Parts: sequence; structure tokens; C-alpha cells
Amino acid sequence: MSGLKNVRNRRDDALSRVRWDQFESLLAVYFRGQGYEVDHCGTGGGDTRFDGGIDLRLRRPGEYVLVQCKHWNAKQVPHNEVHQLLGLMLNEDATSAILVTSGEFTTAARQAATRLGRVRLIDGEELRVMLGPLPEPQPDRMEDVLRGFAGTVVRSGLSDQVMSAVGARVGGHVRREAGRAVKGALVTLGLKLLAGAVLLAVVLVVFNNMRASLQSQLTRPTPRPPAITAAPIAATPDASKPVAATRDECREVIDALSGTYIDHCASGAAPTVPTEAERRALARKADEAIKLIEASTPEM
Repeated sequence: MSGLKNVRNRRDDALSRVRWDQFESLLAVYFRGQGYEVDHCGTGGGDTRFDGGIDLRLRRPGEYVLVQCKHWNAKQVPHNEVHQLLGLMLNEDATSAILVTSGEFTTAARQAATRLGRVRLIDGEELRVMLGPLPEPQPDRMEDVLRGFAGTVVRSGLSDQVMSAVGARVGGHVRREAGRAVKGALVTLGLKLLAGAVLLAVVLVVFNNMRASLQSQLTRPTPRPPAITAAPIAATPDASKPVAATRDECREVIDALSGTYIDHCASGAAPTVPTEAERRALARKADEAIKLIEASTPEM
């Protein structure tokens, strides 16, 4: 829609919030209420991908009208759409044509429709007067919108035949919507199951790795600590017991004061150091022995 003019007054109401296919269905219900036999040939009324520029074919005695629906709320419908619908009308040998928009037409489009004739323009303001108040549409709940509109038709006193047509159209749309909802639910369920299976596989792989690691640790032999050999404890000599004289201690020494030999081996006891009194006694005895020897030996 690049290059198109923006609408001067953009509306925000229930009609502007319905989907484009719901917009076509609303108009189909309306024209049935006007006594037309309606063929909803647009893409919003079936599974066709192309409508050839015609959304509704209206028939009643002496009339064959082509309807093109433009659910444009942001941009104005240009004059090119008027020329295109006029050419379709001539090819179909229709008596007239209607170009409907929920928004606005450009000034050039209005001038072209007036100049060419046989093409009626219905803008958003006129359309809201035609349809009256509409309930707010709910997501994927077009049947509520149509039922609300059908209630308006009932209050206006239209025939049972019109209501039957409305019910058939609503039922067909509901079935299509239900089929799409079931397909979407199955796809969503399949994706969730696939994601769950992948997650389960990852958990099993992690669990098996952890179990294998734990088993390898449990079966691995535990190393024994090296044996500690106690060092022999040397016997501590008892200080209360006398120590026997060794072979080295069995020796003869000469007393420095008396000059006599002292035999320590005979007693078998350890050598003792004489006291000061004992040394003086020994020295005195030695002196006496020398004097006795001198007296008895004149040569000395």
C-alpha cells in the first residue's frame, strides 16, 4: 500500500477490529437481510486464494450486483479500484456494482464513481449506519460477531428464510474455523511431544553417564596406606642398679700422691676417686714406708 494516502479520521471500534474475512461475512449477512441472494465468492468465504476482484454477487429479480470489499482502516481507497470494478461489471454483464470500505475514499475515487455511474461507493461512515452497533470481536470467534448481528436482523423483523441463510453461513464458517483450530492444536501437540522426547533423551544420557562414573569409582580398589614399622626402643638403663665394670675399666693406675698401684680389677667394682682425707692418709703411709726402708737400707 505504498504511495496511498492516509485516512483523515482513523477509527478504533468493533468494525475496525474484525478480520478482513469477517468483514466480508458481515456484508454478506447484511445484503441477505436486504432480500438479495448472496454468493460469497471472495477468499473470505471459502478456500479459494483469488477472488478476481469480486467478493459478493448479489441477485434478486431484475438486479445483478457485484460487490468488492476493502477492509482498509489506515489508507484511502484510490480511484483505480473504481475503474477496476467498473470493468468487472461490464465483463459480468452486471446491472451495477458496489465498492465498500471500512475507511475512506480519495476525492479522485468519488469523482470517478460520479462520472462513470453504475458504481456505488459506501465508506466507513455510511457502513456503520447500515450495520448498526456491533459486539467486540473475540479472537477466532467470528460466530459471536455474526450471532450478534443476526440478533439485530431478528429484531428488525426479517423473514425466517434470511435467518436460515445466516445460520448456514455461520455454521459453515464455524466448521472451517474449528478445522483450522484442530489442525493448529495437533501441530502444537506434536511439537510439544517432540520437545518432551528430546528432553527425556538428554536426561537419560546424563543419568547413564553419572551412573557409569559412580560405578567405576565404587569398583576401583582402594589403595592401602604404607605399613609403619616401629623402630626398636633402646633399653633405658636403670639408674638404681650398679653398672658392672667393663673390660676397659679393669686397669691398674698409680696414685699420684702415694706412688702405689691401685688394683681396681680385683674388686670388680668401678674405680672410685679417693677423698682428700684418704689421699692424705695414703701419703702419710707412703712417707712412713719410705722412712722405714731408709732406716733398714744404709745404701739409701
